[in-house]
Amino acid sequence: MRAWIRSRLAGDPERGAITPMVVVLGVALLLMVGLVVDAGAKLNAVSQANDVAAQAAHAAATQLDTGAAMSVGQIGVSTAEAQEAGMAVLAASGMSGSVVIDGQSVTVIATCTKPTAFLSLIGVTTVQGTGTASVRIATGGAQP
Repeated sequence: MRAWIRSRLAGDPERGAITPMVVVLGVALLLMVGLVVDAGAKLNAVSQANDVAAQAAHAAATQLDTGAAMSVGQIGVSTAEAQEAGMAVLAASGMSGSVVIDGQSVTVIATCTKPTAFLSLIGVTTVQGTGTASVRIATGGAQP
């Protein structure tokens, strides 16, 4: 029986040649799926960062005295309260960032960090997305 198996295998030099090809293609397919999944996580992080930045900018702008801004052309409330409101929205959503109030605009930059699924196999454990939103405060008086 053994001699018969050896004679059958010895006669076909390409026998088993498909196995390395399947292994290589399987690894390549797994890498492609991993890149798609982790690229999706990156896009999701950017989208969430943009959403939270918009919410934080709105929260900060609502703390400002828009009545004084409309009649006098100056923001009437301390900008520290508005910055605290914006930072509170960032903190509540688990993101880091900054709130800048300058003149008649509120700008928020939010950074969202997401874990990777497949890139962690090569040492990349997180992906980050950054979003920016600005709110312009309408004021009365002369416009620059």
